[in-house]
Amino acid sequence: MNIKRITLIILSRLSRGIGMGLGASGIAFSLWFFFFSNSESKYLWGAFSIAEYLVGYFIYRFAYTYIYDE
Repeated sequence: MNIKRITLIILSRLSRGIGMGLGASGIAFSLWFFFFSNSESKYLWGAFSIAEYLVGYFIYRFAYTYIYDE
């Protein structure tokens, strides 16, 4: 294996980990804000949490399809 391939594999794994972390925290925060929080702005924070989940999902999908396949 050459250096470029190893670097792309490591970069892909790190990017997928970041995406999975954002996705998991987005799901957890949205559940917290929508069902358990008593804050006045819980729906706004819940919407931001859903957006965080989507950003994490797209980072994961990008890292899985484009970075690893090159």
